[in-house]
Order: sequence, then structure tokens, then C-alpha cells
Amino acid sequence: MYKRQLHIYAGKKQLYKSPPGFGGSLSVATYQVDPGAKEFLTNSAMVEISPAAADLDGDGRLELVAVTSDGSFVGAPGIAPIIKNTRLAVIKYRDGMFVRGTFGEMLGNPVQGLSVAHNRLLFITTNSGSFFGKGAKSHLLAYPLAR
Repeated sequence: MYKRQLHIYAGKKQLYKSPPGFGGSLSVATYQVDPGAKEFLTNSAMVEISPAAADLDGDGRLELVAVTSDGSFVGAPGIAPIIKNTRLAVIKYRDGMFVRGTFGEMLGNPVQGLSVAHNRLLFITTNSGSFFGKGAKSHLLAYPLAR
């Protein structure tokens, strides 16, 4: 994902470019721009959740599942971004074109992990709690995949 868009390539040929809105993670990496400088500058970047491939509908073809969200931005270094309206998007290749849909309902908390294992789509949602971390909780959710 680049600039909150999902790009799908076959080798060097771009096959699909999504509209903005993909991604959205609470994970932020803060780093020094020039670590050797006497006075250093820092920059922050969101660490996005990688999409997962799974046969969600049991048709024998893989779909791509990715996190989407609204209102996501990076604040000051060390401060988690604000993320709204998180959901799982599904990209399916059908009849020579990519079709976008959603999987499940809108989620109340940001997705912080996404995987497919043992015929289930697994994802972790996190409530970051207060500014000082009080009330922070994570939940592991599992959806069985169609056979």
C-alpha cells in the first residue's frame, strides 16, 4: 500500500489501483532522518497491516482481504493516529476485472493484525484506551471460511 491506496501488480505491470482509503493502523514507526547529525530530525510513518489472500466464498479462487479506514493520520511522534470507520475490504478478480466489496460489518476498533490459518480468517482489533494507555484492550476475532 502506498499513500493509502492498494496497488496490485503482475511483475512490473500494474493491474489495479484502488481509490484512497486503504490502510489505517495504530502502529507508528518514529525514526531519525539523519542519525549522524548533531541536531537530529525525526519522522513518523504508519506501519500498515499486510493484506491476506483467502478463498472466502468457497469458489476455489482467492480473494484479497485488506484493512480500510477513514480519518487516519499520524500525529506527533509517539502518539497513535486517529482511525475511524475500520472495515475489511475484499478485492476479487471476476470476469476480467477487479471488484471491491466488504467482509463483515464496520469494526469498532482498528485492525492491528490480519491472517488466514486453519480455514479461518483471523484478525486482531485494538482499543488503544486513554492517552496514558489505561483501558487498552485487544481482541482476536475469527471467521470460518467457506468450503
